[in-house]
Amino acid sequence: MLSVPQSDLYERLDRTRRPAELPGAGWGYGVPEGCLSRWTEFDRGGHFAAMEQPDLLVGDVRAFFRQLRQK
Repeated sequence: MLSVPQSDLYERLDRTRRPAELPGAGWGYGVPEGCLSRWTEFDRGGHFAAMEQPDLLVGDVRAFFRQLRQK
């Protein structure tokens, strides 16, 4: 089982947006100020990114955690 300190989770947030999603669909809501450490806009895919563009999603998740390990 992986144990991650809760303080690390609160301070790090990754958001992605895909072109097939509704424009401006709540992207500014639910993000505590200063907690967004990564914002990725994909050039393809839609709401079901894991099924539509799995390589893009996996690459972004790996890049996010790579950032955490380097800090």
